[in-house]
Amino acid sequence: MPKISLVSNSGKKASFTFVDNIVGETMFNLIKKREKNIRPSHGSFNMFADPSAIEAKLKKIVKEASALGVAMPKIPNRLDRDTLNRIHEAFHVVEEVYKATDSDFNILDEDSKTIRRLLKDVNFLVHELENALFGSKRAAFTVFYIGEYNISDRVILNSELRKMFISTSMPNRVTLHVGYATIGKNLLHAVADNDIEIVKNGNLRPQLSLSTETIWHWNPVNLVNTSKADKDERDKKMRAEWETKVRNFVVNNNLQDYVGWKDPIHYNSVQPCYAYSDDNMSLEEWYHMIDTDGLAQVELYEDN
Repeated sequence: MPKISLVSNSGKKASFTFVDNIVGETMFNLIKKREKNIRPSHGSFNMFADPSAIEAKLKKIVKEASALGVAMPKIPNRLDRDTLNRIHEAFHVVEEVYKATDSDFNILDEDSKTIRRLLKDVNFLVHELENALFGSKRAAFTVFYIGEYNISDRVILNSELRKMFISTSMPNRVTLHVGYATIGKNLLHAVADNDIEIVKNGNLRPQLSLSTETIWHWNPVNLVNTSKADKDERDKKMRAEWETKVRNFVVNNNLQDYVGWKDPIHYNSVQPCYAYSDDNMSLEEWYHMIDTDGLAQVELYEDN
C-alpha cells in the first residue's frame, strides 16, 4: 500500500500506511493531486491544555471581530456545556454566512480578510475550549489541511463511501482520518454534546464531501495485538451502543420531526481512518512534533 509521511518544521518525519479500502484509495488520489504543504486547523492535547488561557484568547478575538461590525455572541463569565453549544452554533452560523458571501479570499478587502481570519481563529478556539473543559483526557487529536483551499477537488460522498462512516476498530494506536470538512455539527456531534437546540434550529450540517482535511488521532485503546474476531465483536458492540445513543437522543427529546436519524446521511457520521502509523512514538513525542514544532508538509510514496 502507498505511504504518507508527516514532516515537521524541524524536519522530523512520521510515516503512515494507507488502509486497503475505498477510503484509503480515495484519499490517496485526492492528496496526490494537491500541493503538499500543511495548513494547521484546530486540535486538542487537552492533557496539556490550559482552559483559562484558551478562554482569554477566545474573548480577545471575539472583541476584535465585534469591533469590525461582526454580530458575535456574548461569552459569559461562567461556561458550561450548553453555553458552549450555543456559542459554537452562533459562530458556525456567522462563519457560514461569511463564507457564502465571500467565496474568493484573494479579492476581499483587508477588513473582510481580517474578519475571515478572526472567525477561523474563533472556530478553532471554541473547539479547543470544548475539549479542554469536557473532552476525554486520554485521547488527543489535531486537524489540518493538505495543500491550498480548492473546493473543486472535493469528492462527493456516494453511497459506497458513506457506508464506511461507521464505528470501526483502528488498525493502530495513531491514525489519520478523513476530516469533517464542514462548518457546523453533524448528528454525531449533536449527540456527543447533548445539543438539542441545534437540531430544532435546523442547523445540523451532515458531511457531503471529502477534502484533504485530515484528523490525526491518538487512541487511548491500543488494539494492535487484538485478533480479528475480537475486533469484529468489539465493532458490533460499538455500533449497537451508537445506535442506542442516537435513538435515545432523538426519541427522548422528541426530535423525530426534525431529523430522520436512520438515514445514512445522518447515521453514518463517524470519520473513517484512511492511514495508520508505522512509528512507535509516545504521546509526548507526538505532542512536541505537532503542537510545539508544528507540521510543515507531507510526503507521498506510491506502491513499489
